[in-house]
Amino acid sequence: MSHGAAPPPRPAGGEREVVRGGLWRVAATVLPMVSALALSVVVSRVLGAEGLGLQSLLSYVQALVLNTFVLSLTQAGIQLLSAARGAGDDRSLHWLRVWSLRAHVVTGVVLAAGLLGLGALRDEPLLLWGVIAGTALVDALAYALTVRVVAFDGWSRVSQRRLVSQGAGPLLGVVAVLGGLGVTGVFVGQAVGSLYLLGALLVLQRRVPGTPRTGPPVPLRPVARLWLGFVASLALAQVVERRVELVFIDLFGTAREVGLFAACFTLVSVAVAVMAAVTGAAMPAVARTHAAGGADRLSAVVGRALRVLLAVGVVLVAGFLALGPSLLVALYGASFGEAAPLLRGLCLLLLPATTAGALAAYWLGTGRVAVAVRAAALAALVDVGACLALVPGLGAAGAVVAAVSAQVAYAGALLVASRELPPVRDLGVGVLLRPAVAAGVAGLVAGAVAAATPPWVAVPLGAVAFGVVLLLLAPRVGVLGRDDAAWLAGVLPARTGGLALRLARRA
Repeated sequence: MSHGAAPPPRPAGGEREVVRGGLWRVAATVLPMVSALALSVVVSRVLGAEGLGLQSLLSYVQALVLNTFVLSLTQAGIQLLSAARGAGDDRSLHWLRVWSLRAHVVTGVVLAAGLLGLGALRDEPLLLWGVIAGTALVDALAYALTVRVVAFDGWSRVSQRRLVSQGAGPLLGVVAVLGGLGVTGVFVGQAVGSLYLLGALLVLQRRVPGTPRTGPPVPLRPVARLWLGFVASLALAQVVERRVELVFIDLFGTAREVGLFAACFTLVSVAVAVMAAVTGAAMPAVARTHAAGGADRLSAVVGRALRVLLAVGVVLVAGFLALGPSLLVALYGASFGEAAPLLRGLCLLLLPATTAGALAAYWLGTGRVAVAVRAAALAALVDVGACLALVPGLGAAGAVVAAVSAQVAYAGALLVASRELPPVRDLGVGVLLRPAVAAGVAGLVAGAVAAATPPWVAVPLGAVAFGVVLLLLAPRVGVLGRDDAAWLAGVLPARTGGLALRLARRA
């Protein structure tokens, strides 16, 4: 008796919910990044590579201190207040709310003073640093209110208003730069967006019920320990995932090199952020499956996600290698053409970044945070060490090597920690080889189109050529396995799920 092919895997409702939730999270991540990309393009066109370099460096410094010291307080405060509220511990609730508010205010004031002091030591106008410092203080106050609202009402309303603020700030900066305010105008636009968010949160927090002023203070040591844990985690993220290389280029290179590197990193970071948003959205489902004891199903889901993300990473790298230089010139201008080698080098970090994202989602979702933190610490050491060794002699090219090396170290450490997991143990060469063949041929065709046409024409025509060749070759090469493609088609919306099936080898 002959048997038909095994039926394709049927994704569970939770998996479908995660992927579609990830698509919404991608939209919420990409929209502000599109605004930021538009801002960087306008700054480069109006102020040149040097202006873009200064704006990118100052934005990184501002984000570094804010995320490390203020966002860490926010995450710790939300966790503590949510736990106390869930346990019905009204005696601790009021003290924690007061502690969170005071800690945010004090930290915001200290950071604002520190940024002003740093500005006094540099050559930029003090007014520029005053705007940056004032915005940091406003953001700290907004994060303090975020703790109060989220702990009692969830993220929904806060996220909507934060999305408006993050999207509008860069667009207002575009208007300010075009109006002749220079780099200072970029941060004035951001300040207006931050003030809007603070006002919106002041309205929202009126709905938060009061807490009884009874009970002794909560012991401070566990609270401080939790906060310092978040500080370490977010500081590592700022080194590994953000643009710490800008600081070293500023110290050892030129302002123009800072701008060239920033433009390349901005383009690559959009793709990295999309993949990070999808993998980050997977953590709740990983945690649910792990808590329910579904080890086999968890292994299957992580394996499918890892194989799909690796294939997507290969395709993205091929696309950037073929069309990235044309896109860079089309957006930023002919003067950025010399940065094409930097962009081609930076795009190589997409592959280890997607691998690390999938594995980090597994370890974080199963509650073993230390594995991800140790891997990030190793990557941070590699990044900083490589910057110190290479940037003084190689400039921006050394920074590219450092950024890629850090991502390789991060992914490598997670792969070593995950080597006994079936999804990692069962990975074969074909997972990378098959998509590399199809995407490589598509990239060669797209690259030939780009070489024969001006940049503004090369990008759309090359993208169409890349997509057509990839879809023609995919069923013959088998970019994805049949089971993986069928699973992906089941979790994607119906109109896009069919495309996933074309990536698999025909039966």
